Amino acid sequence: MYLLTFLECFPDTLVIVYDENGNIIFPEDKNMINYMKDCLVVSDDEYFHAGTRRYYKINQMVHSKNNHTYHMLRFTDITEYKKMQKAYQIDETTGIFLKRKLIEDYKKYIVEALDKNEDYAIIMSDIDYFKKVNDTYGHQAGDASLHYIAQIFLQNTRHGIRRRNDIIGRFGGEEFLLILKNIKSEYVLDRVESIRKIIAENPCIYKDDTIKLTCSFGAVHVNSARIKELFYEEEDVDKVMAKTIQLADEQLYAAKETGRNKVNIKYY
Repeated sequence: MYLLTFLECFPDTLVIVYDENGNIIFPEDKNMINYMKDCLVVSDDEYFHAGTRRYYKINQMVHSKNNHTYHMLRFTDITEYKKMQKAYQIDETTGIFLKRKLIEDYKKYIVEALDKNEDYAIIMSDIDYFKKVNDTYGHQAGDASLHYIAQIFLQNTRHGIRRRNDIIGRFGGEEFLLILKNIKSEYVLDRVESIRKIIAENPCIYKDDTIKLTCSFGAVHVNSARIKELFYEEEDVDKVMAKTIQLADEQLYAAKETGRNKVNIKYY
């Protein structure tokens, strides 16, 4: 009776209870036990059930009563939380960060770069004549093109490998923002130019269509001494962020005004 009363405190969870001998004493429904055992580990304390596509967070608890010890695994359904988290962080079309998360991470990195005396580069990019892609091939092809470009950015930066990840996200519409961490000035242009060439030389294939894409880039290399000077003068990371984004956007505008499918860079 005590055990059932205790479990009623958690009506939105699933629980497996073991006695001190390792025997499962709750629930009696074997299908429910099998369901919970089928959950796959996706992080240190999060699990995913592929059949129902539900996420769970697991807590372990030990309770003693009447000289018996009960070991409990409590599965809390966090699916709705994960959906909210995904909506907050990840753009469903491209699979990269949304602007809000992008800006949040960039602001954190400004402080990190200041502390570590790191140079870095901020790059604004957008797809040239993107409206024409939508008008010619349709909006689904446009979405496929956005995803294709985002994946090229991911594959050709230090993202997902052992070095600290660069910051990559969709800034809005067909515009992207990249932060290349800890990079010296002499390497920035070559890095961005190589990405530009990959996009220009490898069209996006969508169904039966071959969609030739190009991107324009505005890059700003930020010297660690300069970012320190800006930070301490203005005492506001938001202003440093806004200033560097503005400079990158100006370089992007200049690239688009002078022919597109090119890289304009400023050393700041």
